[in-house]
Amino acid sequence: MIKGYLTLKEASDLSGISVEALKKRCQEGRLRGALKKGNGWFVPQSEIIVDSDNIADASLNFIGIIVEASDSARVGITLFVSGAVISGDLISRKVYLQNFKQNMINTLKFADDEVQTKITETTSTYFDDLIKCNEEGGMTFIHLDDVQYYDGDTPHDIKPGQLRIRVSSIDGFLLGRRKAEN
Repeated sequence: MIKGYLTLKEASDLSGISVEALKKRCQEGRLRGALKKGNGWFVPQSEIIVDSDNIADASLNFIGIIVEASDSARVGITLFVSGAVISGDLISRKVYLQNFKQNMINTLKFADDEVQTKITETTSTYFDDLIKCNEEGGMTFIHLDDVQYYDGDTPHDIKPGQLRIRVSSIDGFLLGRRKAEN
């Protein structure tokens, strides 16, 4: 790594321009200050124009990293998803899965105690295995607790109050929870 320079992959992630297009610009001398080292190109950070969508995505990802680092962290957030307004507390994947597991166990009720015990054991094992698995790469989903959606200015609670949303479906977000108008 060269101080003050980015790899083509890093520059692509920030700018939204494909690696191939950036490489072509380097080869044609259209990216001022680009350096070729071995088989790779390095471009000055100052020459990369950051795509505003990538800033928002990176900001949401950064908030997610902070929350994932601590099982007790909760960050109030308001999301805009396909025209809907959703507000809640961003929680870690682990906390979400632990809560979801408990909700499943509490919801699935059988008259036969033997069946109930087997379902509870199977559910616990399944979710405990999921919790142990790490998601690779960037954040794919965000997890919310104490969730409300808004119909105009009217809030509606989502019960049991947890929601998992694919990051790619989020149109925008605000830090902080939306408060209903009185």
